[in-house]
Amino acid sequence: MRSRPSLVGVVFVLIFILASSSSAITWQYDFYVANRFVNELGLELSDVESPFEQGITPDAVRLVDRDLAYQLAQKHKATFTASAVLGYEQIGVYQGHEAWYVPVIEETLNSMRVRAVGFIIIDVNKPFAQPTIIKYDQEATVMPDLFWYRNPDYKLYNLDTNRYYGRNYYTEIDGEIRVIVLSHNGFLFPHDAKVHVLSLAGEIIEELSPNDAYLKGIPQVLDEESYIEFYEDAFSGFLMKDKSLDMWAGYLAEKDTFEPSEILRYIHDTKTGTTIAITTTHPTGNPASMHGLFVWRGTNVTYHNIRRAGYISADEAQREGTKIPQLTIFEGLSASMRLLYPIIYSDGTVRLAWFIPYTQSDRLVALAIVDPVDTSHIGYATKEEATGGEGLTRLAMSRFSGVSVSGSGNEIHGKIKERSTWIEDGNQVIMFKVDDNVRNDIYVMAKANQLSAQDFHELVRKDTGDSLHVTATFSDSEQVWIITGLL
Repeated sequence: MRSRPSLVGVVFVLIFILASSSSAITWQYDFYVANRFVNELGLELSDVESPFEQGITPDAVRLVDRDLAYQLAQKHKATFTASAVLGYEQIGVYQGHEAWYVPVIEETLNSMRVRAVGFIIIDVNKPFAQPTIIKYDQEATVMPDLFWYRNPDYKLYNLDTNRYYGRNYYTEIDGEIRVIVLSHNGFLFPHDAKVHVLSLAGEIIEELSPNDAYLKGIPQVLDEESYIEFYEDAFSGFLMKDKSLDMWAGYLAEKDTFEPSEILRYIHDTKTGTTIAITTTHPTGNPASMHGLFVWRGTNVTYHNIRRAGYISADEAQREGTKIPQLTIFEGLSASMRLLYPIIYSDGTVRLAWFIPYTQSDRLVALAIVDPVDTSHIGYATKEEATGGEGLTRLAMSRFSGVSVSGSGNEIHGKIKERSTWIEDGNQVIMFKVDDNVRNDIYVMAKANQLSAQDFHELVRKDTGDSLHVTATFSDSEQVWIITGLL
């Protein structure tokens, strides 16, 4: 008698077929999205190591991560009402600087209609400074996610129910804090992205294309999760060493596939004065090294493949930083925000380096700068050595770039580009603008009452084009280098 297949076996075969079909469809879909990323959205592939032409300036380095911003905001929440709670921190721009916006909200019985009574705004470069506290007499509308909550005050969802609404955040535009809402069309893949600008009361002010918003100084112009990461993730698994895309790349010897490392970061581009988005990656299965980085300027995106440069990953750089003897005195160091910044090396070239702010409990205690290729090349500074976030960054950058730091101050060697002089409190002052081949153009000041007569006389004779070799200390109050002696 012929046996019949069991029901369990039939079900198992059907499940296997369905799972295999689903996997194959997803695989082909991701490959289609990767091709669309290159051919339609214009992803450029580059072997150029650094996407920057100028080194970062000390006042533009992010030192405050999301966790630290929340802890700092907690200390100032009491300036509002006793029932106030903190909302979700978002990165934006305030008075020309990247800053964390922490909304202070009053929760009502209807939790779907959260109201903000103000903001605590923390400059990303000033972890030791007093935050900006803004209170509103009239409550402002703030929602963490428009699509899911469909807040009627925003009106956007009802205007176009076919669009997908993503992240909301806050930024300053023309002196006013605005709510930015990101959206796009597309069920199968996101396209036709838009940036909606609203007042804090929820009124629609304008609707911009991502590139127009980017040129206007709005930092986040594409939704991170449903747009940027969507395309990056799909692209990562099909790259070949000849820069082509192949559906079978993951199984081929000439593959060059990679995986995301650090989450999307927003940093300042010194040359353009704009905020750009960067995602770093590592080779598939090798999280200790770097493969490359995506750089987004509005909707213009370039993938810099730097695998051959031999960069270490952020995790490795963080471990190298904690080996610095001056940092081992701190217990329980953490570093949730590791950033790649361009810095001018001692040979005058602009290359990338890992900038790693270290926190202890709820305070920033140190900054390490690690060469991603030569891990013995490290700069550092601790909060006891410098004043303010900019001073901390400046000292670490000076040490990294090979400028000696000793009791007599920093050594500055370069050519004079500009010279001016004046009388201050009865004493002659000379100001030099110097290109010292280590940092961007810096200002160096000589004061007659702070130098020997012989040294000051030598400086009086200096003119444009002459070489300058001096020791100096940086004055936080005057924001210039003060000459302490000649070399």
